[in-house]
Amino acid sequence: MIKRLQDLFNMFTKIVTGITICSAVFIYFAWGPDTNLDVFYLLEIILVSLLCSFGSVFLTGEDGKLSGLSMGGRLLLNFLYVNLIVFICGFFFEWFLFGWKMICGMEFTIIGVFILVTLACYGMDARTSKRINERLNKRNRNTENEEK
Repeated sequence: MIKRLQDLFNMFTKIVTGITICSAVFIYFAWGPDTNLDVFYLLEIILVSLLCSFGSVFLTGEDGKLSGLSMGGRLLLNFLYVNLIVFICGFFFEWFLFGWKMICGMEFTIIGVFILVTLACYGMDARTSKRINERLNKRNRNTENEEK
């Protein structure tokens, strides 16, 4: 349970950062540099990030015994879930007008955030795995030296 909460918080921080950066770029190009936003926009970003985090943590899971196909399926399911959350919330929060340009822009933004967050997670997982392997190798060498 604690691990899930840690994963949720870690994912939340990555998603809220990604959404904030990509939203700034999207708003600049879609609405112009003179756009003024209400402070509730920040709360909306936090809510969307939290909802997307739940999907990321619970849909991808932590089971390391998944095949590549199964993990790919979960990643696709998570991507579809994120799209659903962003478009539903975007509609209710009136973030955009539903036109082809706006929908394409939002989709590129979603893809950008999704890729950034996914790469950040994989990078952190790879570093953690490397550290664990280094510690195990060091421990094994120490054990071998003690036996001699």
